Amino acid sequence: MLAQYFCDTSLLDCTLMKESPSKVAAIAVYAALKVSKSGPVWNATLSKNSGYKEEEVRVMAQELITYVKNIEKSSL
Repeated sequence: MLAQYFCDTSLLDCTLMKESPSKVAAIAVYAALKVSKSGPVWNATLSKNSGYKEEEVRVMAQELITYVKNIEKSSL
């Protein structure tokens, strides 16, 4: 559910609009795993199944987490 929330929220972030849907999904999964547990979040299985290495999704996932935190802090 958290990964789905990140996917939905990514639609609001213009920087992610240029990425492929599969990469956005990988970024959302990485972000959800990062938020929900400490320690390593990306392993060989996730890399193989998604087709993306951790280096390809880590920075954008962190940006997505920051984006979501800023949305939650703002009052509309």
